[in-house]
Amino acid sequence: MPEQEYLLVKADALPDVFAKVLEVKRLLDQGECFSISQAVRKVGISRSAYYKYVGSVRVFDETRRGDMFTLLLRVENYAGVLPRILDQVVPSGCRLVTLHQDVAIKGISSLLLTLDSEDSEEDGRPNALIESLQLVNGVVSVTRLT
Repeated sequence: MPEQEYLLVKADALPDVFAKVLEVKRLLDQGECFSISQAVRKVGISRSAYYKYVGSVRVFDETRRGDMFTLLLRVENYAGVLPRILDQVVPSGCRLVTLHQDVAIKGISSLLLTLDSEDSEEDGRPNALIESLQLVNGVVSVTRLT
């Protein structure tokens, strides 16, 4: 089997530990438990079992996404540019997945945004977002990488 192969398996065909790991994740995400130790005790598995499978098990709905895309922005390095960029993301209907900003060189820094558009590419959200980002004061350029 290839190292990164994924399988879709009915939950009742798997050992109980997988369902319990998912329950621990749910308890933590919803704030019902405030520590991993507390959550694993509540569901009845060991911390080592949780850590063994936590990165490998997820509910199928968590893997469903829209169209993900990555933007590379070159921005002037002064206060307030990043908040103005983020102010454009929220109304666009896209969800920010990751953000990485490099150290500025000669007053210009690179900003890498990975976004998830809940709808398909045909609705034009990525293009509309790119257009609005190009109008932000301090944004030098916007390039779509994926």
